This record gives sequence, structure tokens and C-alpha cells, in this order.
Amino acid sequence: MMFSVRLVLADHYMSPPIHELDVSYSEFRGTEVEQVPVIRIFGSTVTGKKTCLHVHGVFPYMYIPFEGSGAHDRLMYQIASSLDKALNISLGKANATVQHVFKMTLVSGLPFYGFHTKEHQYFKIYFYNPLMVKKAAELLQSGAILNKIYQPHEAHLPYILQFMIDYNLYGMNHVNLKNVKFRRDPENPGSFECLSEEILLPERVSRLSTCETEADAMAADIINRTAVSDQLALNPGLAAIWEDEKQRRREGGRTSQITPQSSRERPFAASTDSALFFKQKLHEKLLLLNSQLSNNSSTLLDTPEVTKTPYPAETSEDSELLEASFVDLHIQSSGSSPFIRSGQMEQDDNASFVDEDLVLSLLSSQRRATHNSVWMDSQDEELTAVLHNLENIADIDEDSILGSQICQELQDEEIHGCDDEDMQDFSEPLDAVLDCYTDDYHQKENVKRMKERMPAK
Repeated sequence: MMFSVRLVLADHYMSPPIHELDVSYSEFRGTEVEQVPVIRIFGSTVTGKKTCLHVHGVFPYMYIPFEGSGAHDRLMYQIASSLDKALNISLGKANATVQHVFKMTLVSGLPFYGFHTKEHQYFKIYFYNPLMVKKAAELLQSGAILNKIYQPHEAHLPYILQFMIDYNLYGMNHVNLKNVKFRRDPENPGSFECLSEEILLPERVSRLSTCETEADAMAADIINRTAVSDQLALNPGLAAIWEDEKQRRREGGRTSQITPQSSRERPFAASTDSALFFKQKLHEKLLLLNSQLSNNSSTLLDTPEVTKTPYPAETSEDSELLEASFVDLHIQSSGSSPFIRSGQMEQDDNASFVDEDLVLSLLSSQRRATHNSVWMDSQDEELTAVLHNLENIADIDEDSILGSQICQELQDEEIHGCDDEDMQDFSEPLDAVLDCYTDDYHQKENVKRMKERMPAK
């Protein structure tokens, strides 16, 4: 059954696993899964029906380097249990046993930083809650986990964006699915009479939206990823736009091969005061940073944290590790045994190595940063001062657009002022105006009589 939904809006929520769609048991941790992330896509079908699609089986992840020494399976469990404990401490629940890491796998990929000709080994860490990825990355970088500073990779990617990259999805395109299951509508029970019971979810799975159609699907059923080829552009979302442009060129009688335009000559432009100001500030800060690094170079080299920064080991040619870009479908296996047996997965204090003082200090510094974020920092104050100076020295020419606007405003104010005086005269009562004129007439008559009675000189 082919089903397509246009991706207009996407978000996620945490939910207890649905037996028909989600993974209910973590083979790596040897425990039952309590909460799983579910991606919710809002859009419309090809026929125009407003649809809410729930996508199951997508877990957020990030990478950390593996040095290659020691048993990687035991180290993976130590990192997972240490991350669980550190995250619980940072959440203010030091005695909690909540698990945040779903599983870990050893993969191979090219390092992002530097030039490398061979692939290196990395741990791929999957989490339950996407909101824990950023906090876990901060803990790994701080050295609180196993007393080592790990460099996370792809921890900065938002959960929805990571999902769209892995499954070749982009905004306003169609999410094509092989199989879906629909949620029943209790207010309209006869709307799915024509559908088979096999593609309907049980009544215990209730609807969460007001859309006309609400369906659930597994990420493994998304077929958009199969359309990715080696010749595809880096951004698949631009492929349709380029194809439309080629079609317009064909219709206009031009060649469809788009070549880059020649660069235009850029005229010389004098630097502005703000550009010179910030360039000088950058130069001063670079000089200060250079002096600090030169003075503290010996101290930095002697610190245990720097010497314990793991570097990924090279992958041997006969290695059978999964590619780092491999998309794990997270399908529940029924007959396979756990990767690490549950007896080795017992939670005990000897398995996790967490610097609790460092975690608490990191938490307090984050709280102070959040509290002080409402105030302007030094860069904000400097920018405000520059804008204030530019406002004071700004001379607007009378023949410019801004100058003409100001002159027009002044003229309007003068006209409105005159109009206000006239309106005030017209607003007076008629009797008061007549009395005023009558008084003036009587005063003039009295003055005339007094002049007539005066003797002539």
C-alpha cells in the first residue's frame, strides 16, 4: 500500500512504545523501553486530505571518538551508564536510575576536522529523548565522563533536521511510505469501513489531532532514501528547483545546461566607522588571546584533561564495521540474543565513572549564564555605543529621501497647527461670538462720542 504525505510541518513528542510500531526492548541495555520519541508530520495527501503522520523508530544520535584500545563493548557500557548517571545528576535526581542512552554501536567514518585519507573508529550513541543530546554533549566535552574530554560530532543537529537528512526529506516534498496504519476515529466510526483491519490500529491507540486522517508508520517504510544516488546534489531539496529552471530555459529556446555567471567587478568601497571599530576590537582580542596562549602553553600541556583527550583510531582494511552514515532502522528482533547479556548490564557504582563535582559546577555555571543572559554583555554595550555615536553625527541632506520626509513632517505640523487654531474659533458658541462683536461696536461708539464732546483746540 503506497501512501504519501506532503511535509509541511514536523515536530516530535515522547510516548510509551506501541507494540505494533516501536521497539519495546533495548538489547544493548537489557531493559524494557519506557519512552520513545515519535516524529509527527502535518501535511496533506495527494488527494488533498489533511493528515497527521506519526513516524516511529527514529532515535537521535551523535558520535564520539574511540581510541581503539581495550574492549570496545565494555567501554560502550561504561560510557552509557556514566552518561545516565551524569544526566540524572544534572537534572537534580542523583539517586535516579533513569536510562537516557538507548544503545551504542561502533562505526567507521572520516573525521570531520583536518585532512584524512583513511577512516577512523567512532562510537554512535543513540538517545531516547532528543532534549538530552545537547546536555550530554556538554558533559562529554567537560571531562565529567570517564575523566576524558570527548569531542562530539553531529550533536548540534536538531532532531527533526537529522531525521530529514537521513531519510532524504525536505520541506514541502512528499514522504512516500510502503506501509501505514490508520488510527480509528471514535466520532466517525464508519469512516474506515472500507479498509481492512490489518491496516487499522487498535482502539487503545487514540487520535492526537483534529486532522481528517491520522496514520502511523515506521521509519523503515520510508522509501525516499532509496532515491538517493551518487550523482545527486548535496541538497536534494534543490533538485526540483533546478529541474524547473531547466524546463523554463528549454521553453525559452535556450540551452538547459546552466553555467555559472562570470563574476562582476566589485568597486572600491570605503570602510565604515562601525567596520573599522569592530576590526580594531577583533585585533585587540586576538592579541590578548595570543598572549594568554603563549603564557599558559606549558600549563595547558601538563593538564591531565588535555593528555586524556581521545583520538579516533584508524579503521583497518579488513574491518567489517558499519559506515557512520548507515541508518539503523531499529526493528525489534525476536530471536537474536542481546549484544551484551543482561547479567553484564547490571547497574552498579563500579561501572560508571562520573566526576560529580564537575557536573554540579557545570550546572551552576549554566544557571548563572541563563540568569545573566537577560543583561547586555560587553559586545552588546559596544554595539549600542557605536549606534548612538552614528545617530549623533548623522547629517541628513535636505535633498535626500530622509531629508524630504523630515521637511514634509515639519510642514504638516505647521499646517495642522493653523488648522487647530481655526477649528478652535469655529468651535466657540455663536452667542459668544456675537457678544464679542457687540461689545467692540459699543466701545467704538463711546470713543466717538467722547471725541465729539471734547472742545476743539
